[in-house]
Amino acid sequence: MNKKFMLVTAVCTGVVAGATSGIIIRKRIDEKLDDYMAEMKKQRELRESSKESTSALTKIEQLQNQINMQVSRTNKFKKYFDLLDKWLETIEKGKDISDFFRKYHYSKIAIYGMGVLGRHLYYALKETDIDVIYAIDQNQQINSQGLKTYTMQDKLPKVDAIVVTPVFAFEEIESKLSQKAEYPIVSLEEVIYEI
Repeated sequence: MNKKFMLVTAVCTGVVAGATSGIIIRKRIDEKLDDYMAEMKKQRELRESSKESTSALTKIEQLQNQINMQVSRTNKFKKYFDLLDKWLETIEKGKDISDFFRKYHYSKIAIYGMGVLGRHLYYALKETDIDVIYAIDQNQQINSQGLKTYTMQDKLPKVDAIVVTPVFAFEEIESKLSQKAEYPIVSLEEVIYEI
């Protein structure tokens, strides 16, 4: 069986488990939101009769912040799941991720973000003619598979392109990178959806 296919299948299995837990979290969020709405109604009634409602409103704001964080996290995992599903689809169709880089003549690249997607991109390109020259990560201590790892504060060596793997924050990262690099910055999402 194709190594890439087995690798992406294993990753997708993990993402599906994460997405399932995201659904459970979403259900809990909905329950908390119902509790929140009931508490808001109570607080309106209390506000009219007492000044003690200020502390309850603070608790409600804290709960709303927790809900927003959980929704954001669930959306992030959903985006990762969709991306990995599409990547697996392209492999099933006999396409290779390195085709994108050859199409645009990007033979030397850097990977921004060496989390799960960054590591899989590195391994997918490892046995191709596309050279991953270095990694960029906020956490310079991360295991970057033996690659030299830079942070955004470092001077970045020239490459043909930088691939950003945290697709949920691409615009923000691209904005920062474009101030440091005068070469193409592409999202892993763009790479996968174009091959």
